[in-house]
Amino acid sequence: MYPVEYDKYTDQNNEKYLKYRRKHSGVLSLDTQMKRTTIGFSLFMRSRILDIDKIFKTTSILPGFGEYWAGHNRGYATIDGNVGYMINEKFTLSLAVKNLTNTEYMGRPGDIQPQRSFSVRFSGKIRPAGYGNDG
Repeated sequence: MYPVEYDKYTDQNNEKYLKYRRKHSGVLSLDTQMKRTTIGFSLFMRSRILDIDKIFKTTSILPGFGEYWAGHNRGYATIDGNVGYMINEKFTLSLAVKNLTNTEYMGRPGDIQPQRSFSVRFSGKIRPAGYGNDG
């Protein structure tokens, strides 16, 4: 990405980066299915935030944020994983792990993202009455 200010009158940019933007981001997802089992991994990568409003770094609006920002505004990568098992044609049981590497990162200033989390999902497909050949 090239997040810079653009002047619509001169039809040029001024090389000044927009606040709250990152230069680089990427996602890589791999999923596979073997018979009734599905497995997947996703890698999310983001570079550091280029700039924020000065008020957040120099005032007590968010106590301690200026120091935290100075030491923690860096790029990061996280990995999510999931595994699922199709019990039958209608029901699936899945386990998902978000932030497998337990990385501490900021999605945006002052918004420290959660640690590793686990979730279990039981899902099903319901077919309306009269759908298909089962009357």
